[in-house]
Amino acid sequence: MQDSIAVQVTRGSESWQFFAFIFAAMFVLALAVLEDCAFPKAKWTRIVAKALLFAGCFYLFMLNHWMRNHLVDFLGWLKVERY
Repeated sequence: MQDSIAVQVTRGSESWQFFAFIFAAMFVLALAVLEDCAFPKAKWTRIVAKALLFAGCFYLFMLNHWMRNHLVDFLGWLKVERY
């Protein structure tokens, strides 16, 4: 017999909007850095590099549960107003 525990986390729409914002901001920043780097001028290598960059950023900020949990913690810290 094999026992397992499953956990399902439901997040509010505010956290998903924050994930999308962070994903877009980091992707654009990484894309700008990629464009400024000394990179071969072959068109297909640039296309492949941009596609891999998009996939990597998407995985990191939209699918990776460890990063999403840290982003939610950061969002909670960011929302607190200190006077």
